[in-house]
Amino acid sequence: MAKGQKGRKMYQLLNLFSNIPNINDYNWYGGAPHKSLWKRMFSLYPINLAKNGSLMLLNYDLLLKLWEKNLLTSIFYKKHNKLYLCKDDQLVTNSSIDQIQLLTHARLTTSPREVVQIKVHTLGGTPVYSKITYGKNNSVDCIKGLMQKIQTIIHHTKTQGQNIVEIQINHTHPSLDFIANEGDNLKFILNGLGKQDCITGAQLCQFIDYPLTISAITPGQLTYSKTWS
Repeated sequence: MAKGQKGRKMYQLLNLFSNIPNINDYNWYGGAPHKSLWKRMFSLYPINLAKNGSLMLLNYDLLLKLWEKNLLTSIFYKKHNKLYLCKDDQLVTNSSIDQIQLLTHARLTTSPREVVQIKVHTLGGTPVYSKITYGKNNSVDCIKGLMQKIQTIIHHTKTQGQNIVEIQINHTHPSLDFIANEGDNLKFILNGLGKQDCITGAQLCQFIDYPLTISAITPGQLTYSKTWS
């Protein structure tokens, strides 16, 4: 790398970190998150937070309590007793045991990264898992790479004599879900499926003969899912 390029890269890094607010400038109810997750979140997208505001990390139980108090009706809805995010109709649930296990590979307290694992749901109830793929800060695999992995695990499942019910792509979103109380205003910062996740699902489902679900798993053990069939 040329000297001028190194200088520009260093300037960009310094400018990036100068825009990350101090985590200790906020009142955290129930405890603050790890600084690595805080830094990653602000390095990926800008969030305007009032200084000295009160913040609380979200989990599924808290979301249900807020729903019961009619504080989520503008961004969530319920259908068949299930909670959905209005954006792209994402199903919101507690993370399952295998999804929580996947989070342990995401380096949440050091250098957070996305990781992905494909899960095949079978008629017999015993799931089949692919190997874990380790990604970067905010990406994990391309559509072509995912398609190859799906084809491989479908073939492997069929050779075991199992009937496939659904293909699920589990991947981590190592950023934060929290609520900010800024006076009379409640602000929800949510870390569900993004635009690229939905594009990926819509494209992949055209080449798969089974329902396809993409799930994003966050450090608060919230899982956001959308199914294509």
